[in-house]
Amino acid sequence: MSSSPSNFSGPVLIDVKMKTKPDTGDRLAEALAAIHKFANSDAEPGCLSYRIGRSGDDFLVFHKYINKDAIKEHTETEVHKNFVKVATEIVIEDSAHYYEELF
Repeated sequence: MSSSPSNFSGPVLIDVKMKTKPDTGDRLAEALAAIHKFANSDAEPGCLSYRIGRSGDDFLVFHKYINKDAIKEHTETEVHKNFVKVATEIVIEDSAHYYEELF
């Protein structure tokens, strides 16, 4: 597990865990739904998978990119920037871990 994909050369797997302030999970779910739709479309060819799980105010996002450059491109999209605005207001705990896919 790594806190950065900088040394990876192949496909990258990311798991992100977030906890929102009480009763704000639906706002985060809406923002994640927009990213999910965009990331799983032809608009973001470097994203191979973008999946979201939820339990109350706890969220798990699992994504797979073709390489670390595709992650950088993802973070520069307007939909991601909009998500960050929402998350900054309501997420109280978060962690992200990067893995280089083996097979």
